[in-house]
Amino acid sequence: MADMVVGAVDTPLGPLMGIYNTRKGCIETVEGWVQNAVGGLRGFYFNPHSVFDKLSKSLTGDCVTLDNKLAPPVSPVSAWGVGRSYAEHAREMGMSKQIAFFSKPVTSLTGHLNPVVVPPVSEKPDYEGEIVIIIGKRIKNASTAEAGKAIAGYTAGADITDRLLQDMMSWSMAKGLDTYGPVGPVATIIDSPDDLDGLCVHTWLNGEKVQRGCTGDMIVSIPDMVSRLSALATLRPGDIVFTGTPPGVGHARKPPRYLRHGDELEVRVSGLPPLRNQIVKTPGQQ
Repeated sequence: MADMVVGAVDTPLGPLMGIYNTRKGCIETVEGWVQNAVGGLRGFYFNPHSVFDKLSKSLTGDCVTLDNKLAPPVSPVSAWGVGRSYAEHAREMGMSKQIAFFSKPVTSLTGHLNPVVVPPVSEKPDYEGEIVIIIGKRIKNASTAEAGKAIAGYTAGADITDRLLQDMMSWSMAKGLDTYGPVGPVATIIDSPDDLDGLCVHTWLNGEKVQRGCTGDMIVSIPDMVSRLSALATLRPGDIVFTGTPPGVGHARKPPRYLRHGDELEVRVSGLPPLRNQIVKTPGQQ
């Protein structure tokens, strides 16, 4: 796998792209004009292998550590989710073992160390740690092989879901509240879909590991998921897909364990630094 890992830093003028320095543990930012020239984060994923070299030659000298709030390392037109992709999660939820798709509003996305803000309308917020893949080519009705080649990279994500809204309204609404889609802190560019084999995701809640799953545990492969999704919607460079969560969600516990004010959520995906977010409930929430 190519050692190409990118991130984005929050600035008053918007996210500034950077390259993750694994040795220093920080994101080295690039010149703003270079970011604009390559089309920003969305344009980057259209041709990341060639653009990465331009970015690496245009570093500002600033290096922002992962102790800072970061912008998402993606800027999609559309975000999608896959439900019931892990058989064991479908079982614990009492659902059929058949994948389902939903849209996740881009307004739900937030970055590393940014708070997940639970509004009064959300009474049963739950965690779902996931591998999030990034699309690099425009595809529609793609074969599994074509879909695999269209995947540019991956990052970590948390598909926060309100279980009451999920029952009362829809999956997209339950998962689409503002800040209910943390992603990051950085994204890795892949050389081929084979790089997705063996990826694992672990979710930690207040220091306790509550979820673990790997791509080999999924009902279908990630390229197959993307192929099936492309039959329903056109996928464009920079779009992202939350690929589903493994078993261990709070809703399935006895008794259920929903997210509380002050909870520390951490999602780790193979080869990436952990994504961390704190749960913040608005005044009056329990």
